[in-house]
Amino acid sequence: VKADHIGQQLVGVGIVFDAGDNGRGPNDEGLRVSGLTPKGSAEASHKIRMHDKLAMVDGNDVRAWNAKDISPIILGPPGTTVTLGFFSEKTGEYYTVALYRKQLHQVI
Repeated sequence: VKADHIGQQLVGVGIVFDAGDNGRGPNDEGLRVSGLTPKGSAEASHKIRMHDKLAMVDGNDVRAWNAKDISPIILGPPGTTVTLGFFSEKTGEYYTVALYRKQLHQVI
């Protein structure tokens, strides 16, 4: 967790990643999108698709990073933004999307 976020509530953008068995994605090929949380920023963007591969977080190339090292830079205080870069599973094209971090309330 970033030092400037200590003691703050940290929230995400509503993406579930497949980190594989060792935290570096299936076959060590990077984290892939395995789900989008309903009403989350990622779903609302209408850009991110299942199986797209995470490549960048706020300008950092994270393709070889472990999930435990990526999570702290995706999470942040509510209302802040994070820019993620992906390679499309369908087309292979690279794209970026800026997402707002927000608390998602689940009904149980």
